[in-house]
Amino acid sequence: MMEFESVVTCPVCGNHQLAHFVATTDFTATREVFNIVKCNSCHLGITTPRPAPQAIARYYESAQYISHTGGTSSFVDRLYRTVRNYSIGNKLELLARHHAVGTLLDYGCGTGSLTRLLVERCDAVSGYDPSARSLEEARQ
Repeated sequence: MMEFESVVTCPVCGNHQLAHFVATTDFTATREVFNIVKCNSCHLGITTPRPAPQAIARYYESAQYISHTGGTSSFVDRLYRTVRNYSIGNKLELLARHHAVGTLLDYGCGTGSLTRLLVERCDAVSGYDPSARSLEEARQ
């Protein structure tokens, strides 16, 4: 049986007022429906209930999870890579404005696309992902 945990406090601002935002289906791995709530203060979207830390890796081990497989064959794979590259550019700009130098942790690094670019810009960068397979690809 899958273990889940409820989030009752916003991890960014500490607010306890979380309102239902949307229900969405995990079409990639499990077909489960997940609820997303939004913090009334900072507007962060939060999955709750969410898989417990010891259970989260199963969601990232699917062969169809593009960000961890680096798929290249289908139109969706190519579209994903284009959007990912655009998103990485936005993240680099955001970091340049708020974190010019120092140490960074890329939590949820997937196969390390962003982490590799951060190594060139920061004093020290580490990446972590719950998927052992993705971490191995990122290390290579």
